[in-house]
Amino acid sequence: MLSNTARIAFAKQSAKASAASTGFHVLRANQSGFNPRFDYQENQNYHVGIHQRASTQGARPIRTSVLHTIAASFVAWPAALPVLFQGIGMTVSTVNNTTYYAHTCTKADVDAALYLTGLHAVGEDTGRFERRLTDCRFTSLEIAASPGALTGTLAGFGITEAVAAGSETVVTDTSLPILPGTGSLTWGSLALGEPRGHTVTFERPVDEQDQKVHSFGRADIPETGFAVRGTMTGLDLSFNTYKKLTWGGTSGTGPDDAIVTDTLTFTYQSADNISGAAVPYSLTIALLLAEVRLTDFEARDNNIIRCNASWTMIDEAAGAPVTVTVNNNTTSY
Repeated sequence: MLSNTARIAFAKQSAKASAASTGFHVLRANQSGFNPRFDYQENQNYHVGIHQRASTQGARPIRTSVLHTIAASFVAWPAALPVLFQGIGMTVSTVNNTTYYAHTCTKADVDAALYLTGLHAVGEDTGRFERRLTDCRFTSLEIAASPGALTGTLAGFGITEAVAAGSETVVTDTSLPILPGTGSLTWGSLALGEPRGHTVTFERPVDEQDQKVHSFGRADIPETGFAVRGTMTGLDLSFNTYKKLTWGGTSGTGPDDAIVTDTLTFTYQSADNISGAAVPYSLTIALLLAEVRLTDFEARDNNIIRCNASWTMIDEAAGAPVTVTVNNNTTSY
């Protein structure tokens, strides 16, 4: 049973406990898994048994509940991305631009956050089987740009496992990937330049222990937070860059207590345009306000001295703190 015969796909649900049957988008994954995580009532060191031995395992453990884990790593292709952002707690609104569609993702209110249905198939021909997870939510979605590729990893949970119906509508992705060597990065005022590596992580912790007494499965996996963070590596180091991040600006005279914030927008896109359109497939992430920190740099041997920086989304204004826009040829999500 070869790994490259596997398939992982997700679709949004209309409501909790209502498995999706259409609109599944396949991830271009190179690692994926749905796995049950059982909770056990482990054996206690009971006083009385049918023998006098001091065995630790004097009785069988009992399964008391189950929660299904989701994990995958993938290459970031344009059709599947909006579904993944729905899974991390964002809503999608779509504008039909005649020759392409612009899908804008913003943070959903907690009560409006969607659930996904996930499909995971392994094997081929008569040995193939496919499981379906209902009520899925992601707890982490990471997009990483390096000179070689735009890749992603995700983690999350699903509540209910069953055999896939086999009639689900599954859509394969476009043949054009989004590439890290394209697009642009724009600061509001800091002008730190472009990094050589950029990792963006959406984090949404959930309550993993929401279980009612008369139930084996979880009642829900409610959201308990939301954060967006980024790490930039290999920024060109200049004295002005150092002073901007530590001295409160280029005119500073030494480290001070000023918090460094700025707007930040970055885009990655395909090398070719969407068929019939004058725009490429693209992914744009825009931060209304981000706190930026210098993390580290050092001189070592004859290496070129560059610095790293990290940023964190700050949600203190009325507008959407982060907006994700995906341009592709998919009509809706």
